[in-house]
Amino acid sequence: EEEEEEEEEEVTEADILENMIHKLTRLVQKSTGNRMQEMLEASGNEVDEDTAAWINANYSSQNAKLSSMPSKGPERATNVDKGPIDIRRASYLASADLSVDVALLCGLDFDVLLLNKHEIFPVVSWMFQQMNLLAEFDISSTIFMLFLHKVSQGYSNLPTYHTFYHGVDVCYTTYHILSATGSEEYMSKLELFGMLVAALAHDIGHLGVNNAFLVKTKHELALLHNDVAPLENLHASKLYEILRTPATNIMKALSDDQWLACRKQILATILGTDMALHFENMKKLEMFEEVNGFSVVDFFDKRTAPGGKDAPMPDCLQDPANRLLLQEAYLHAADLSNPVKPLKTYLKWVDLVTEEFFAQGEKEKELGMAISPMCDRATTNIPTMQLGFVDFIVAPFFSTIGKLHPATLGRFSDSIHENYLHYAKMRLAEAPEERSKLEARLRRNADILGIKPATLGLN
Repeated sequence: EEEEEEEEEEVTEADILENMIHKLTRLVQKSTGNRMQEMLEASGNEVDEDTAAWINANYSSQNAKLSSMPSKGPERATNVDKGPIDIRRASYLASADLSVDVALLCGLDFDVLLLNKHEIFPVVSWMFQQMNLLAEFDISSTIFMLFLHKVSQGYSNLPTYHTFYHGVDVCYTTYHILSATGSEEYMSKLELFGMLVAALAHDIGHLGVNNAFLVKTKHELALLHNDVAPLENLHASKLYEILRTPATNIMKALSDDQWLACRKQILATILGTDMALHFENMKKLEMFEEVNGFSVVDFFDKRTAPGGKDAPMPDCLQDPANRLLLQEAYLHAADLSNPVKPLKTYLKWVDLVTEEFFAQGEKEKELGMAISPMCDRATTNIPTMQLGFVDFIVAPFFSTIGKLHPATLGRFSDSIHENYLHYAKMRLAEAPEERSKLEARLRRNADILGIKPATLGLN
């Protein structure tokens, strides 16, 4: 019997050692590997050349290179403004004034594109109120409404996608992620405040073209910022111009230390939305999940269990650097979240963003420049664009966040896969000969998202 116990103990120790070796191997691969190239190889090199070029040009600062129908007019009639906004109405801060059901704001079914600015402002106020941020930082309703008004004015109406509506949608999605992940259990009020402010203003002043266009045309913003994230630097700067004005300074009650800490978080999260940093940011998030995932999941399991409110916070969440990493990841996820939304809403955003891409392509054509990937109205295939976007950008990022919060963010994966299936069917209608390839991509998509959908077929 003693010999059997020793053998069992030896096997257990061997298993532990093997698991440790596998984990160390994964950590080394994630810290040194090229994530974009790894995903390409996993996809079987089935991505089309145009999509590969688009992802390589916009979502990576690495040297690795992926190899591998006109849009209908955007729906914008529902969000036409109805005259000047009454800034003085403090009742905007009451949920009774919301023009949408509160239940919609607690999920992902809310569609900001259905509202006008009169209706949007109370929604933003409601989100800040739900986390008690206006009272926590002594922000009067008048100053807050003036701040929202100024931010809305700071967004240009010239782009079709990067407007105030996008800023509010990202703010709403960030709020949803913070709520769903129980962020108030491990983030301070200041961190929550900084995240919502950054999300709302993360694209303020957007010019409707990407950073590469600004660099190639020697735009003053590119020259000012030495070709490094000219748009994101513009957004952060414009936000702080608003905060410098006493009438719109929602941070005037912060202490000097709070102001500096909040600014650090806001700058990091806004600059982190530069899509060229995507794979670098994903690598950091994957490393965090690999090292700390068990501790994070265990913490939330205990906190949500009966009598578990006093469960100790793990060391990894007590580290401000790790919390900042999560702040950046949550805002970046919200910025990528169109494929997570209900299909009807997702399709609207696709119409708007492709129209903005095509407008850039037309500018490039006028200037005698090569048209950027996915910016040519005559040749861009929207289904393949969206399939590639989900394959290489959205699904891997959301699946990693989902591993940290499987109980609450798992439903994101179902939405992503359902929307992916929609575009796979569209592509199949265009190219029936690609059926087997599309079915293989659907299986990989489900594997990445960690789900078992009712059907993987295209019928």
